[in-house]
Amino acid sequence: MKSSSLFVISALAAAVSSFAAEPGSVTRPATSPVPPAPQPVTATPGTGPQLSGVFRFVKPDGMNVITQGVISTATSAITTLTMSGADAISSGSGRCAFNVKYDEISSVVATNTTNRLYSNDTLIAQNTKLDLEPNKLKTVWTQPYLFAGLNNIRIVINAEGAKPSTGWIRVNVTGSCGGVTAPTPAPAPAPKPPEPPKATTPPPATPVKAPEAPKTTTPPPAAPSKAPEPPKSTTPPVATPPKTPEPPKPATDPKVTPPSTGTMPPVTTKPPVVVEVKYVPGSSQWTQLYTAYGYSNYGVTWLKGKGYSRYADLVKINAAITEVVNAKTVTQSVYNELMARWNSFLNDPAFVAAMKNTVPGGDGKK
Repeated sequence: MKSSSLFVISALAAAVSSFAAEPGSVTRPATSPVPPAPQPVTATPGTGPQLSGVFRFVKPDGMNVITQGVISTATSAITTLTMSGADAISSGSGRCAFNVKYDEISSVVATNTTNRLYSNDTLIAQNTKLDLEPNKLKTVWTQPYLFAGLNNIRIVINAEGAKPSTGWIRVNVTGSCGGVTAPTPAPAPAPKPPEPPKATTPPPATPVKAPEAPKTTTPPPAAPSKAPEPPKSTTPPVATPPKTPEPPKPATDPKVTPPSTGTMPPVTTKPPVVVEVKYVPGSSQWTQLYTAYGYSNYGVTWLKGKGYSRYADLVKINAAITEVVNAKTVTQSVYNELMARWNSFLNDPAFVAAMKNTVPGGDGKK
């Protein structure tokens, strides 16, 4: 699953921007305006996690909404949204990935829950280890890979619980999402009109020849008989003198094997050249890495001496990301390794709580 928790700490987005401006800067950020949170919704008493609100497509900055629609949880008409493949954060093989967020609420404590998104009955996103407090709205971030064309999206909340909550929304994705668009077939050629029958003339009659008179044949003259030849004298065969034995040839070096006559030497094939994928500034992968760079800078600065148990690991991942950012390029394998290490912090409740406490007045729910 693509990283779905890059925006878990979006309340800190403005704070991080000052660190991302120049590598190594350590200036405490000023407070920036944050989009208003959805109005609190009270869940039905005695119920677990339930869907609430709208399904929102968000730009890579995590702040601006591209389009949104109400999630249908009954048999009423299902909302249909249209998304352009050009707004995807990545695409390929006929599928586009988007930043998406939706809300859920529970009237009771819910821990370690799982949410799943399906498109046309295919699993496209999954969020695990979600905890909810009673009657507090929780915003869930995810990055589903939608198919080019119409997607019937089914959102299943608390999928592994006894009473999951299900909602529906339709999304029509325009463009090919990196797939191959089949060409329009050429029209079949019009049938040719039948040719008119050609006039045929009977072949000219062959005149009958008159029979020739029989010719008189005379027997050939008899060949004269030859006189018998006298017997030839035979002489005994001449004895063949024995051949002088050839001198022995010098011994060949046993380490050198002479090439066999009539065979081609084996052809050595070179292995194919493998070009590793690299990401540079401007790509969606680089944007995600740069966001992690800003967050890790902030955490290293403000969690120092605060008793966070994984502080040493945080310093190491920040140093590794800083080195890549300064180089302005990263290979796909290194990118995947760095993001996996960074996601381990985003999924650590102790890290989320520690980061939330560094911003006065932050609620840490974004």
